[in-house]
Amino acid sequence: MKKKQKTKINSFIIIFILAALVGARYLYIKTAKESNFYGAIKTKSVDILAPKSQKIVKVYVIEKDFVKKGDLLAELDKSAIDGKIKQVKTKITYEKEMANLLKFKEERAFQEYINVKKDEAIELKDITVKLKTLEENQLLYKIQKAKIETFEAKLELLRSESQKSYIYSPISGQVTHLFANNGDLFFSKQKLFSINDVNDNWIELKVRKKNLSKYKLKDSFNIVIDNFSDIKFNGKIFDINETKSSENAVLKISINQLKNSPDEKTAKLASNMKANLYHERH
Repeated sequence: MKKKQKTKINSFIIIFILAALVGARYLYIKTAKESNFYGAIKTKSVDILAPKSQKIVKVYVIEKDFVKKGDLLAELDKSAIDGKIKQVKTKITYEKEMANLLKFKEERAFQEYINVKKDEAIELKDITVKLKTLEENQLLYKIQKAKIETFEAKLELLRSESQKSYIYSPISGQVTHLFANNGDLFFSKQKLFSINDVNDNWIELKVRKKNLSKYKLKDSFNIVIDNFSDIKFNGKIFDINETKSSENAVLKISINQLKNSPDEKTAKLASNMKANLYHERH
């Protein structure tokens, strides 16, 4: 009886040890094939500078606003330029009226010259006088046209300068820093806005250099972003940066939204959003 009981105990111990080994092997394989990381989104930042020294009249955005490429961000004071444009337009109107008058005089001088030339009773010296008058009027009309062209060129320059008073976003992204307020005076090249590019983002992970052999370029990650937990993302390692002065290496991982349909909206990812990453090794 004791012998049978001892055999049962030994069998139970053997089964328990085998189950423990199988469980340990499963956990080892699972751990070896999948690693969980936490990171934050990084984005390329673009600074918007004042094109010239001028006062801000109107700011159209606030921090954390998402903007599209070409959206109006701010308007500079252009009252001085508008005044110059008005003056030049008035001058062009006046000079065109003068041109019309000179054209009339030119046509009249031409007709008088033709008439005396046809009249055989008119002496040559009188014809010469009429010809000279015609040539003088033609020259005055040409000078007047050149003057108008000069003013029109100046008007175009002023209009071009006026356009610089409107500041547009060069990229689609999120306004992260706002340095401009209504009524502020800024100098040329002074920073007005900082915008993070929504089309240029990635995740950076720091890993120990001693573990770097576990990772290689194009390794895949499944990504869950806190602000968009219902949207699936994945990515791949596109850069591995080792610095001599640090024990860590930096992995840069791309971000790709997995859309269920072409009509699904693209998630607006912003800098410092938290992300969970799951690295699968084969």
